[in-house]
Amino acid sequence: MTTILTVHGTFATGPEEGENWWQKQSPFEARIKELIEPQSGELQWQPVIWDGANSENSRRAGTLDIGTMGSCVQRVCAEDFLPRRP
Repeated sequence: MTTILTVHGTFATGPEEGENWWQKQSPFEARIKELIEPQSGELQWQPVIWDGANSENSRRAGTLDIGTMGSCVQRVCAEDFLPRRP
């Protein structure tokens, strides 16, 4: 299984699912899943949601969330997926 972690920018927080590029069920997620194919298992899309506030403390808290999620993902590299062939 390959997991793509997405991280929204400042002022862009919201629910895990939606139409924004970083959310599950977004048109961007659908397009990425059309273009790449994991060598094994499924391609997982996992948004990292933080409060989006324009402050150092908020960004640091968001970074901790990324670190926690990243430690759950063993490794992500170009060899884990291949472009889909038409």
